[in-house]
Amino acid sequence: MHKTNILITSAGRRTKLIEYFKKEFYGSGKVITADCSSLAPALYTSDKGYIVPPITDSGYLTKIMDICARENIAAVLSLIDPELLFLAESRKAFEDIGVKIIAPDYRGIDICNDKTKMHDFLGKQGFDNIKTYNGLDVFSDAYNAGEAAFPVFVKKRFGSASSGALKINSMAGLKAALIENGDLLIQDFIDGVEFGIDIYVDLISREVVSVFIKRKFYMRSGETDKAVSIINPAIANLVVEFVKSLNLAGPLDMDIIENDNRYYIVDINCRFGGGYPLAYECGENYPSYIINNIQGRENIARIGQYPEDVKMMKHDDVVIIRP
Repeated sequence: MHKTNILITSAGRRTKLIEYFKKEFYGSGKVITADCSSLAPALYTSDKGYIVPPITDSGYLTKIMDICARENIAAVLSLIDPELLFLAESRKAFEDIGVKIIAPDYRGIDICNDKTKMHDFLGKQGFDNIKTYNGLDVFSDAYNAGEAAFPVFVKKRFGSASSGALKINSMAGLKAALIENGDLLIQDFIDGVEFGIDIYVDLISREVVSVFIKRKFYMRSGETDKAVSIINPAIANLVVEFVKSLNLAGPLDMDIIENDNRYYIVDINCRFGGGYPLAYECGENYPSYIINNIQGRENIARIGQYPEDVKMMKHDDVVIIRP
């Protein structure tokens, strides 16, 4: 049997996800975690946790590869956006020691992480796209010409977890936001129904094998806090078309807004999303898909084969470390 030990980096607070991985890997492999903070709860819920330097540290790659060798790691999975490009760039070094990187290719991650590139890609591919203004001057010209109006929505070009995301109702408010953070994108504000989508693209066949759709009720710190499962073939078909157009792979997390029967792709992250626990509890078992791929087996598509109207409500829990 192939080794199936997995290293989950930048594990942070994702204790529930680590619990799911431990459950699925039990008997066939270990779940190892790494984080730059000794106070990351997920370090203490995995089979073994490592404290590592920040991803910006020059010794980070060496440390991660040392862990891979020491723990007989088969695959590395990151849970944060900034690390994904680094791992994709280092893919050859990991493959040379027999370790898979569970993430798309560099180009796909680069487009998904950069909201300007994503906006341009959506437009070129013919997807419904939220109108975006690159800078105050461009927006002001459109506003003065009657081609733009308030409210608008601003967000960081490279942000994640809704960092810097704001609804703004006036020119004065917009100018103030841009003074505080000059790297904000300005978009038309779309008022509609928000959906979060968990996706798994098989690492071997590159076929979309899972699309799990949830309607969001409430967000907290950029993550889905309360949601309900739904079936929506139109959204599922849109997701499959988009993912194939960018040749993505592995676990993905997408946000879509529906307005006037049109579906707008807002964001896509090339990693597990914060709302994934609802998908798992509805039978969308991505850790088992990862095990299959590590062991050289393709997964069979089962899109839309989950129960509707299952609700998720997150709540607080604690990890206690005693001396």
